[in-house]
Amino acid sequence: MDLGLKNYIDTFDIVAFMRDNNSIVTEDDAYLLMNHLDRDKDGKLGISDLTILLASPSFDYRKKIKGTKTHYDYGASIKKVSYDIEYAVFRVLELELELLIEIEQIKQELMTLHDWS
Repeated sequence: MDLGLKNYIDTFDIVAFMRDNNSIVTEDDAYLLMNHLDRDKDGKLGISDLTILLASPSFDYRKKIKGTKTHYDYGASIKKVSYDIEYAVFRVLELELELLIEIEQIKQELMTLHDWS
């Protein structure tokens, strides 16, 4: 997903990843998803943001993330994840985005009601 091997994911990576998996996503949709998933609000998704999204609720990322902060490169080539994992991540992001779009539509409907404006 990290196309430029930057160690983070931005909205362009999200759009490219979703389109690679045959899902049409606009820049606005990618921004909406990024804004929702980016816990530290730095404009990019890091390993801790993705861990919160993809790990089980009982997973304590604060303890586990410490071991992943340092990256050692021993000359090994970067391996692509299996299709099953890529598809699972795609489905999680796709469902998150669908729900976020639905929430935004409901917010817009509520704002048009006289009781909520």
